[in-house]
Parts: sequence; C-alpha cells; structure tokens
Amino acid sequence: MPSLRVYSRTLLLVGASPWLLAGCCWDVFSENSAFVTFQFSADTLAAGPGFRRAELRSAYLVQYLDADLTLPADTLWQLAPGTPSTASTGYFQVSAFPTNSFGLYFQKSGSAVYPGSFRVVVPTSQRSFDIRQPDLELVERDDRCGGQYVSRVRFTLNGELLDREPTTTPIILSK
Repeated sequence: MPSLRVYSRTLLLVGASPWLLAGCCWDVFSENSAFVTFQFSADTLAAGPGFRRAELRSAYLVQYLDADLTLPADTLWQLAPGTPSTASTGYFQVSAFPTNSFGLYFQKSGSAVYPGSFRVVVPTSQRSFDIRQPDLELVERDDRCGGQYVSRVRFTLNGELLDREPTTTPIILSK
C-alpha cells in the first residue's frame, strides 16, 4: 500500500497540472475567418423599407466564384416549411433570431478570400443585394503565443464599400 506521502505528492502534482499547463502555447490559434450577419428590414408600416414575411420566403442565395458575379458556383434555396434539414443538404436560411436575418461566412487563404461573392435575391419584391470583393484584414496577436486574428472585414454591398470590425451587429437590408 502506498504511503500517504506518495499519495499526497501525486494528488498535488495532478491538481496543479492545469495551472502549470495554462501558461503553455500548445496549439497556437490563428483565426482566418469571419461571420457576417445581415438582417432584412422588417419596417412594413406605411411606405417603410421593410420586407413582408411572404417576400422573405422567396429569398435565395447565389454564390459566385468571381467578383463580377459571372461564374455561379451554387444556388441555395430556403427549405419549405416543415422540411427537416440534413447535414448533406446546403440551404439558405432566414433565421428568426435576430429577426429576419442570415449569416455569411468568409475565410481567408493566402491573399484570397473564399467564397468569392454572393447575390441575395428576393424575387417577390424585385430586389437583389450584391456582396462582392470580400477581404479580411489579419493582424498578429500581441501575446506570447502569437497567431493572428481578423481585425477588419471589408466588402461591397451593392457597390458601397463596407469596412467594419468583426461584430455580431447585423447589416440591415432594405427595399
């Protein structure tokens, strides 16, 4: 039977190991992606610039390989109400939280950002939104472990340059 001294030293070593390992940089994390949230305006009072629910049900997303929106890679449609999603099915989803919103994911590899460009189409309101030329600005971390993080997200929305910090604040899309 081990002595109490051996048992207490083992317990001390095992108990202290998380604090000893907390100062180590085992896996230097480099963030090279950003998630951008867009929200359809819900202001439908009088002549408001918002979209009605029926209009949003018709919305779909086209993903392009180029900034000129000439090489479509994929078209993502919304699932019909009551249709379960599967892991192998790509689809476009207008979420309930935040209300009438969707997100796009951008990833930087070398000097290129993938995917190239998007067009969000709302056919029943005869509106589309072109999201082009995405760029992520990567900055070196200022800590002893190193790595990178995304400090700025840039892209054009219908020709207007948007330059912002990564945030969960949605970009409002109006009629």
